[in-house]
Amino acid sequence: MARGFNWGILSLLGVVVMVLGGITTFFVFLGKKSAAVAAVSSAKPPATGRESPSTDNFGSPPPLTDYGKALGIHGEDPGLPVLASQQGKDVDNLILYVHLLMIVLFAAGCLLRLLSAPLPTRAQPQGRLHRVKGHASNYIEGAVAVVEASC
Repeated sequence: MARGFNWGILSLLGVVVMVLGGITTFFVFLGKKSAAVAAVSSAKPPATGRESPSTDNFGSPPPLTDYGKALGIHGEDPGLPVLASQQGKDVDNLILYVHLLMIVLFAAGCLLRLLSAPLPTRAQPQGRLHRVKGHASNYIEGAVAVVEASC
């Protein structure tokens, strides 16, 4: 039985280390991306926000600014609304990073579920199924009901 507890503790410790490693990796990623954005913003004067979604003669929206390239977003505008303040881009980035963190935590949860699935083992002994012979549980339940009713 002690070996089972030790393996349980060891596997739980492994899952905790992997989750904390994922969170640490996320913050390292966040630091690198913010450094890339800072490098781009120091190279060019900061934009006041996305331009209005005007289209050119071909009907396509304008491409992303250099911020999008620094974050690894290529292609057309992802459909976000026009920024109304100077902090709007930071809010957009924060939303992106929170979603990435949610994906990492979801993957860690799936991994935890897979690791905690019961493995085939030898047959476990059956417990003895005897009825309760005392009335203490009935009295405790009645006392709890009285206390809850008085509150």
